[in-house]
Amino acid sequence: IGVGVNDAAICARIARDADPDCVLLAGRYSLLEQPALDDFLPLAQARGIGVLLGGVFNSGILATGAIAGARYNYRAAPPEILARVARIGRVCAAHGVDLPHAAIAFALGHPAVASIVLGAVTPDEATRNAALFARPVPAALWRDLVVEALGVPDDATAFLAFGLLRPYKGTDLLLEAFARLPEGHRAVLLLAGEPWGGLAADLRRRLADPRLGARVIAALRWVPEEEAPTWFAA
Repeated sequence: IGVGVNDAAICARIARDADPDCVLLAGRYSLLEQPALDDFLPLAQARGIGVLLGGVFNSGILATGAIAGARYNYRAAPPEILARVARIGRVCAAHGVDLPHAAIAFALGHPAVASIVLGAVTPDEATRNAALFARPVPAALWRDLVVEALGVPDDATAFLAFGLLRPYKGTDLLLEAFARLPEGHRAVLLLAGEPWGGLAADLRRRLADPRLGARVIAALRWVPEEEAPTWFAA
């Protein structure tokens, strides 16, 4: 028994309130966007719910790349999405990895994911997709993609808070300290880890503090082992 939707929050609600065997989530955990990491995927992993991912190409743009007419969420991709996919594509190309290959490998990388559901228009596309499952992706690609996504300025001093985020660890005090830094201070806080229970909502509220601006780069989610060295290197 399961359900299929394209909203990570609804998936999390169903996982809490029901006892599904599996959940099909479309488009909300991909190389381009990962809102399911905040709540649903850790919950599914803890409860043994099998996750099937659809839409891992985000309606096409992660299969075609940032070309004219590329589709994102069933519409023409906006400029900011095209620019972001172009950056991702350049990192993949530097490692000799095609963008759709990276998209498939990324989606399968989370331990809660049991399988992915791929659409194809032609037999050749189905053959290509199947072949990509057997080809490994270099671990260095994930490291460089995280570095690209983090965007730590070259002249900034980075401070890292990494690991399970629990109330007793004082993350709230750390965020308040960074909020009080004087204008122009070149310090950046890297905050990465899975929040405990209701702490996630509190941290998201604190991260919205306009005083923080670009001083905090946060990933309030489970961080896979292969990604951890990138945070420490930043």
